Amino acid sequence: MTDRSDDRTESRAGVLRVTGELRNLRRRYGIYPLCLLRRLLSRVPLGVSRTVLGFLGEAAYFVRRRDRARSLSNLLTAFGDSLRPKEIERLAGLSYRNLGYSVAEFLHFPRGDAFFNRLQVDFPDRDILDRLVREGRGCVFVTAHVGNWELLAAWLARQGYPVNVLARPTRDDRMERILHAYRTAGGVKVHWRGVSTREMFRILENGEALGILGDLDTRGEGVFIPFFGRSAYTQVGAAKLAARTGAPLVTGFIARTGPRSHKIRVTRCLYVSEDPHPGDGSVDVMEAVRIYTDEIESWIRKYPDQWIWMHARWKTTPERIARRKARQK
Repeated sequence: MTDRSDDRTESRAGVLRVTGELRNLRRRYGIYPLCLLRRLLSRVPLGVSRTVLGFLGEAAYFVRRRDRARSLSNLLTAFGDSLRPKEIERLAGLSYRNLGYSVAEFLHFPRGDAFFNRLQVDFPDRDILDRLVREGRGCVFVTAHVGNWELLAAWLARQGYPVNVLARPTRDDRMERILHAYRTAGGVKVHWRGVSTREMFRILENGEALGILGDLDTRGEGVFIPFFGRSAYTQVGAAKLAARTGAPLVTGFIARTGPRSHKIRVTRCLYVSEDPHPGDGSVDVMEAVRIYTDEIESWIRKYPDQWIWMHARWKTTPERIARRKARQK
């Protein structure tokens, strides 16, 4: 009996070692095919890149079974009462295709005017940002992974708005350098997550915008806020930063409306107070988080085929937070 148990233990250990080695090989050498594909698709017309990467996006939907299952589960959470299963499956596939389209556009950022000037972008709320620029006010710009969020930052930057973004570091330094190069090619100033509070204060004091994605599950400081009817752990950093600096908190989003057309909307511009009971027309931090979460949900409901449903948005639970705090003691 003991021998069989030892054999099973050794077998599991062997599988784990092999899996670990394969993962290391993928991290070490998997970037080379991606670099080759990147070079090829950045040199062909955008329409060709869109077709290829849109197809690869949909292929990924069928290949990545775990992500596909999570996408379908999340869509059921959000729309299970109003959409038929076939429609939910269709939206899940389209969200992967949208990612492919977004990557195709991202790869063309280094072309500069040759790419950006051919886009048709509808942005009727320009006066809101123009007013903040005239007043020398920086803003905390909260957005979400809807449409091509990378294009949102790049297009605004190329229109002359001083745009900074907080980016999450990747596990691969080479991929990180590539992403940084493409983002800065669009005119965006990139700061990695973990940048000092002093630096963020400096950005806002200089009258610049600081873009923050507010739709992801977070391992940092957060609160539980209803999102599609289910409690979701949501970062509070954007609201706290706006409260401490006095900078307005702006919510704005992008959506794809055609092969080369997009729409940008600024949906809210509000002031946040550290006082839990503000009386000057501003809102407290918790209310600000509720507001930008509601704005994100509202935009996703308008364009459900353009959000990242494969993201584990409801992963963090109160029980998981409790376990995390217990390990830190």
